[in-house]
Amino acid sequence: SSNSNKHRVIPLMSYQKSDPHSIRSLFQSIAKRYDLANGVLSLQMHRLWNRALVRHVLVKDRPHTLFDLCSGTGDIALSYLETSQHPCRAVLIDFCPAMLEQAKVKSDSMQARGHVLEY
Repeated sequence: SSNSNKHRVIPLMSYQKSDPHSIRSLFQSIAKRYDLANGVLSLQMHRLWNRALVRHVLVKDRPHTLFDLCSGTGDIALSYLETSQHPCRAVLIDFCPAMLEQAKVKSDSMQARGHVLEY
């Protein structure tokens, strides 16, 4: 095996905080790896935070319709649907189409359980 195959270099993308197109391009470029990166960078703490949020919403309101703004790959909405005891409607909204595509891939089983998802 050659040395060139031992190390894979992943280019870092730069973005401008004040430029929405720049931010969207960044998320477009990492959408397929976003969940993995989020887990690594948060040391999986994001799962605990998401579950705590879902528990809080379930206990307090038990909504049948959920609007998930800046939904990314849909972790929060999908966590809510997984724990809901009744069919729900979830509307996932994000400015990055590639992130919503990842949410669609992850949500296939939710529609089989009677939930309605819109993107």
